[in-house]
Amino acid sequence: MSSSDHFPPTSPPHDRPSGSADSHERTGPPPWGRVDSVMEQFARDYLKDRRSDRRWRIFFRLFWMVMLVIAVWSLLISRSIGTTPSGRHTALIEVRGEISPDTEASAELLVGALKNAFEDSGSQAVVLRINS
Repeated sequence: MSSSDHFPPTSPPHDRPSGSADSHERTGPPPWGRVDSVMEQFARDYLKDRRSDRRWRIFFRLFWMVMLVIAVWSLLISRSIGTTPSGRHTALIEVRGEISPDTEASAELLVGALKNAFEDSGSQAVVLRINS
């Protein structure tokens, strides 16, 4: 027996037809892996940018809320400081407008203000300013 009897004859690679299975091995499948990695990187960058935008938006909202609270607090503090004297002082009672029962210058309110002024231990004098 000769060596040609045991093995079928093989043709060299350049003799094979172009539509054979080996043509896909040379060119390879489309580079989907590379496209997927680019899309994945784009998605990561997009999400990172969105997170950054959201964080800055939250930061500025909190900043303006804190500024608003500080402004309201300072207004309330400044009002309370100006209305209540803490040491020796002169009590001032202002009467504006017509003195009648249904107005701000009613006798009931005027008597109450006078009592408070005279009962205050820090007041040294009481001044009535009347513009009626």
